[in-house]
Amino acid sequence: MLLASMSRAYQNLEQQGKAEQKITESLEYLNNKGNQISSSEGLQTSVLVKVNQGKLLSDKYKKQAIKAYREAFNILINYPKETNPLKENQLLTSEDIELVHIALLGLINNENQLQFRQEIRDSLRKYLFGELEYFLKRQDWEEADKKTWKLMLFIANREKESSLDIPQVNNFPCSELKKIDDLWVENSGGKFGFSVQKKIWIKTGNRLGIKPSDWNNNDIEIIIISEPLLDGMPKKKNMGMK
Repeated sequence: MLLASMSRAYQNLEQQGKAEQKITESLEYLNNKGNQISSSEGLQTSVLVKVNQGKLLSDKYKKQAIKAYREAFNILINYPKETNPLKENQLLTSEDIELVHIALLGLINNENQLQFRQEIRDSLRKYLFGELEYFLKRQDWEEADKKTWKLMLFIANREKESSLDIPQVNNFPCSELKKIDDLWVENSGGKFGFSVQKKIWIKTGNRLGIKPSDWNNNDIEIIIISEPLLDGMPKKKNMGMK
């Protein structure tokens, strides 16, 4: 674990030579251990080493980088409990888990690997839902709100844009929206959620399903002055509404 941490530190300091040395030492250590690495700490260390290796190789050696990230991905898939960063005293972070998935998606663009790309997306989607549920159960509404937004951007393939415009909102999968809403409603005792906001919206005399071309001055004024609530509803400014 120390070697993997040192490699990461050197990468952050842009000392590639030293980072490569520590990666090599870490890989030799893992190879010597062979199949003996089965503990939670050992599995997490293996993931960190592979992630660091993938980072170093991604610019010049794409195939080797994919191999390293894929090995890390396989560990995450086969040992989800041991590598879960949401448990206490874990070596891996949520950023590490997301990096494995996002790096693979960025490196794999071959049409022959569409099935594997979908497998990666399904895995990350499952993790992001689990992450949202974790913070909801802890009643950390602010963090859960952030995770909701991240999850929705991922589902809509809008991570780069960091926004959901009206077309993306209209085409957002209903099943996914309901699942997010159910998590919020269930864990907040019915206080928060999309469906809760919908009831409040209607109760206060607002209209549903109107197109921007049909907005009147009252609709625009409501959208401008309304403050977003921490209830799983993305901030209106992020949804392209002004």
